[in-house]
Amino acid sequence: VVLLADRIAGYFIAVVLVLAAITATLWWQRDMYFAIDSAIALLVVTCPCALAIATPLAFTVAVGRAAGRGILVKGAHSLETLTGRGTIFLDKTGTLTEGRMELEAFEGPAELRSAILGLERHSRHPVAAAFAQAWADVEPREVAEYEETLGGGLRGRVDGRELIVGRPEWVLARSARVAESLQGASLLDARLTPVLIAVDGEVVARAGFGDPLRGTAKGMIGELQAHGWEVRL
Repeated sequence: VVLLADRIAGYFIAVVLVLAAITATLWWQRDMYFAIDSAIALLVVTCPCALAIATPLAFTVAVGRAAGRGILVKGAHSLETLTGRGTIFLDKTGTLTEGRMELEAFEGPAELRSAILGLERHSRHPVAAAFAQAWADVEPREVAEYEETLGGGLRGRVDGRELIVGRPEWVLARSARVAESLQGASLLDARLTPVLIAVDGEVVARAGFGDPLRGTAKGMIGELQAHGWEVRL
């Protein structure tokens, strides 16, 4: 749209300059001053501001307003593309979801929560933050011999017992057995990120973490579909 306006403006200006020259020539023999005034008036009235300035300004304002709402538009051509219909791909994490981990399921003894919090409060991992947010009313216990393995999990001693919290394969590699209550099918949703908890070499609990859906995601997708877009994830 902007390039079309620029091309039209180029021809428009050339025609206006020719008309201004003809106007000045026709009036020059009668009144030199009136001829100059008429030529200038013609140039002022026909100034192509709407083509050369207003069109790109409209795109600039639109991009600025989108940025104010947290939407980054790479260029004006992206806005022009959105005026059509087609397939739109949406990223999940942070776009349709909140972009943060949340404890959605826990299987294990309730009294174990305070020990887990005592261990997790020493970590800055998103899982630790999710545990703390979910169990904000639980008082964490004191932990000794704290150790954190990147990409694995946490290990420490609580009340003289070894506590391990982390990725399933990492925890299982450091555990001798799994409690009978956890040997059956898991109640955790398959879409959740699993975390195992072991005490003194025995896996006694598991937790599932997910990324909560934004409250406006469903309505936004429905509105896009109503406008003729095919939405894909």
